[in-house]
Amino acid sequence: RFYQVRPDYKQIIETIYQKILLADERNEQAWLLYSDFLLQQERYEDAKTALQTCTSLLPTCASCHRYLVNVIMAEQDNQKALEYIDKALQELPSDAYFLTGKAAIYYDEKKDWKPVAEAAIANLTADTAPMTRYTTCTTLSGLYGMEEDYEKSAMLLEMILEEYPDDALIHNNYAYYLSLNNHDLARAEEMSAKTIKAEPDNYTYIDTYAWILFMQKRYDEAKVQIDRALEVMGDIIEAEDSNIVEHAGD
Repeated sequence: RFYQVRPDYKQIIETIYQKILLADERNEQAWLLYSDFLLQQERYEDAKTALQTCTSLLPTCASCHRYLVNVIMAEQDNQKALEYIDKALQELPSDAYFLTGKAAIYYDEKKDWKPVAEAAIANLTADTAPMTRYTTCTTLSGLYGMEEDYEKSAMLLEMILEEYPDDALIHNNYAYYLSLNNHDLARAEEMSAKTIKAEPDNYTYIDTYAWILFMQKRYDEAKVQIDRALEVMGDIIEAEDSNIVEHAGD
């Protein structure tokens, strides 16, 4: 706060980081904080250069590679992102985070993504960082869902349900995949009802609830809910909302 009253406070902070790194170039935390400082100023190229130096000095630093990969992926260049993911996997071959990223890019590129996805799932352990488990399970669940493997999608989300009891998106998607697989509809209804309670004006969640009721052949109740979803949605229909219109037709 003292530095922030000065017009050159950003330069002062940057000089401090540079002095710390000059004294200890293998200070992982300093590299990450410095990179974050640069990103906050939208100095993406400088942040990328700092992270490239960091990963060169600390090749097994998973957090350093993740920061770098995230910066690259923000550029929406799949080939460049894949290059850096592969570099990370050379040092961290069993890291589920990078395997998940590779599987997602392979999916976009219409390559054989499932073996990479299975490797990511196989490397989830009790010691895996919670955010890596979350990213892996939610990302791969979505990919399997787009391939209409709803059983696998639900299984992946079930792995993290207890860890995120208040995450409405996870519970909505899990309930939806259960219904698409026509499995355990009573549980799907219970979970879907909780998401609507948490976010009563979320038309996607209302649509899920309507679809589950429809699958249970409770058609009158389903119609009430799908009509409400359409009312809340209004005139704004995105491409991903086409299912809601289809469900209304059903």
